[in-house]
Amino acid sequence: MSMTDFESRWKDFGRNAALHRYRFAVEFQPNIVLRLMMCRAVGVMLGLAGAAIWVIDLGHADPELSTIKAGLSLASVCFAVVLLTLEDPGKAPEVRLDPKRRELRVIKPGAGGQSRILLQRSFDSIGGVRLREDHVDVLEADGSILLTLPLSRSKARMMLQQQLRGVVPIHA
Repeated sequence: MSMTDFESRWKDFGRNAALHRYRFAVEFQPNIVLRLMMCRAVGVMLGLAGAAIWVIDLGHADPELSTIKAGLSLASVCFAVVLLTLEDPGKAPEVRLDPKRRELRVIKPGAGGQSRILLQRSFDSIGGVRLREDHVDVLEADGSILLTLPLSRSKARMMLQQQLRGVVPIHA
C-alpha cells in the first residue's frame, strides 16, 4: 500500500465515517460571556460618569444646572445598575441530530444537571431542511418552519449538510 493510497483512505474515513457516528449539536447563543462582560464594563463606566458629574465645578451655583446634573447622574446610575445586574440567562437549548436513532431532539439543560427534552422528532416526520449561509430552517411536512437554527461558521453548515444528505430532504 502506497502512502498516497493510505492518505486518501484516511481522508475518506475521517470525512464519511466520523460524520455519521457522532451527534451534531448547534449552540443558540455564542459569546454570551463576552456580552455580559461588555455590559458590566459599560455599567461601571456609567456609574463612574454619574459620580463624576458632581466633581466638575463650573464656578457658579446655578439651580437649573444643579437640577440637570441631578437628573443626569440619577439616570446614569440607574442604567449602570441595570447593566451590572444582568445575568446569564442560563443554558440555551441544545439541538441534537442523532443518526443512530434517526431523530432530532431539542434538549434544555435544567438545574442540577438534569436535562429536559423539549422536542423529539424522527427524521421521517421532518419535511426537510433549508440551508442558508447563517442559519438552517428545519421544515414540517407541509413546508412550514418547525425550527430555525443559527450557524456561526460555514464549516458547521457543511458538516450539517453532509450528515443530513440522504437522510432528510435538503431544499435550496
